[in-house]
Amino acid sequence: MTHDESEADLVPASREPPPRAVTRVSPLVRRLVAPNASPFTFNGACTYIVGQGRVAIVDPGPADDSHLAALLAATDGEQVDAILITHTHRDHSPGAKKLRAATGARVIGAAPFVARGDGSAGLDTAHDRD
Repeated sequence: MTHDESEADLVPASREPPPRAVTRVSPLVRRLVAPNASPFTFNGACTYIVGQGRVAIVDPGPADDSHLAALLAATDGEQVDAILITHTHRDHSPGAKKLRAATGARVIGAAPFVARGDGSAGLDTAHDRD
């Protein structure tokens, strides 16, 4: 970096939050950012729609009605065959229950969180317990 360049000049796109609208990230993958910005999720958790016509939704996000409505609108006219859960953090999996009810899709992936025998969650307490 030269003396007349700043970090912001080199990576301006990383400073802007992603749009809440559906973004096509490849020919078969779309992304929708949930409205749950926080220090943990940064601008919001990303939910992915994979495929065309018959699709899978990866990490349906929080149990947020506006995010569910946006997912259903983004997949209108398509069949949601599967809901894939990569892990059970509250920003990734709680939306699966309502999405399954709305689409009839099967849920595949991470097993529900189970606390340790002593009742603690260990180092991570951000799990979806439903």
